[in-house]
Formats: sequence, C-alpha cells, structure tokens
Amino acid sequence: MKNTICALKIQLVGAKKPPVWRKIHIPIRLTFYEFHLVIQEAMSWFDYHLFQFDFDEYIVPGSVDMDSIPWREKSVLNPFTTIVFPYLLMFEKMDYYYDFGDGWHIKITMEDFVESEEYAPKIIAYKGISPPEDCGGIGGYYNLLQILNDPTHEEYEMMTDWAEMQSFNTFDKEETNLYFEEIFSDFGQIYFENPIRIAQDFYEEMEEFEMEEFEE
Repeated sequence: MKNTICALKIQLVGAKKPPVWRKIHIPIRLTFYEFHLVIQEAMSWFDYHLFQFDFDEYIVPGSVDMDSIPWREKSVLNPFTTIVFPYLLMFEKMDYYYDFGDGWHIKITMEDFVESEEYAPKIIAYKGISPPEDCGGIGGYYNLLQILNDPTHEEYEMMTDWAEMQSFNTFDKEETNLYFEEIFSDFGQIYFENPIRIAQDFYEEMEEFEMEEFEE
C-alpha cells in the first residue's frame, strides 16, 4: 500500500562546526504534537520543555492552555488536532523552538513529497550529534565540546560523566528508525503515548472508581 510521505530537512540554527541536521521522511497524517515528538527523537532530546512551531501568520504552541497564549498577532493552531502536511505544502518552511531557556531553534524545510511503502517516520541521513538537554544553548554546547575534547581540562571528568548521563554522542539512526516503526501500525496509525491523553484517561478512571465507591 502506497502512502504519501513528506521529505524534510531539519537543521539546528547556530550549529556550524559541526553542523547538526537530519533528513526525515514523515507520513502526511502527523499532527504538530506528533511531529514535535518525532523531532525530539531525531535530536535525542527528552521532551522536558515547552515547544513552539512558527510560520507565516500561524503559531503552534506546546501549551495545553490555549487561552493563555499571548501572541494574538498570529493565528493560534492546536498542536494536538492540527495536521502538519497542509501547512508544509503551503509554506514549505517552518521554525521550531524548543526549551526557551536554552533557546534551541530548528529550521524545517520541505524538500519533496513522494509515494512510498513507508508508514512510519524515517531518518534518511544525518550530520552531527545533537546538543544534550540543558547544556546552556549554543554557547554552552560549544563550551561542552571544548571541555570534552581536552582531557587536561579541570572539568573534563565531571562533564564527561554528565554527557554520558544525557546520552550525548550516542545517536543511532537505525535504532531510532526501529523505534519509529514500533510506534506506528501498518495503517499509519500513530501510537505515541500522549501524556495529556494519559492524564485525562487517568482522571476519568479515578472519577468512575469514586462514583462506584460512592454508590456502594
């Protein structure tokens, strides 16, 4: 069965020596939230922080409370219900921001869309190892690389241990693609464990349990 696939390039802004980018195929049915999770896996990040997509007159915030979004000069799209593909087809480029403390900025470019047997996201090619979470942005990332490349540095052992805890320098394209395959069915149905839905299900189950206890 043929599926329509978007061929994308995502590139970390500010990372030049070495550059950090991924070429990814994604199915057209992804929501912005699911696309966010794909980017997180591709960059070896852990989804610890808020995110935001920004393009043309639209913004897609990671906040659940849509009424709290202050950027009223742009139209706000819901990340959990809005499909990415029509906007990629229309605008071809997007900006993705993650962790407003470290300030990671990724440029997303649609390069093509094709018919394929693929049903899950897939990393086609990559360059560079992603910065670890909470390293202090681009400046902190280059400072970390300088320390890790200098065994005589007074912080070498401490930062080496910290980088290992962050799974830094261990990106595996094949392992990441296998993970993507595991969480997609043959029909392209996405099985990401959305924490918002998990929380909602939990509270609904608790309410049902309390009602049953009350009735008894």
